Amino acid sequence: MHSVDERARGVKPSVSLRAETACRTPSLRAETATSTAMERRKPGPPSKGEREEVRARVPVVLRRALQDEAARRGMTFNDFVGEALADLVGVPYSSQEALKSA
Repeated sequence: MHSVDERARGVKPSVSLRAETACRTPSLRAETATSTAMERRKPGPPSKGEREEVRARVPVVLRRALQDEAARRGMTFNDFVGEALADLVGVPYSSQEALKSA
């Protein structure tokens, strides 16, 4: 703690260790949480190769029919639509299910 004389002469008090620690603690916690989460990560599915997102607006009834058919076949919606489009234009498509059995 600074004396009254030091304050009168314009001597600025030094930053206390407590204040400095308190400021750094939240970011330190965030870094620790991030590194812990990264360490727990499990490997994801194998890559299907280079992909691009395709967006299309379709009637609600069509979207639901596609989802229902994909579920009936035990496929993901994405794999079902990808396979259907690939068959339509004659391009090979490897679904995630094909990679699991390989």
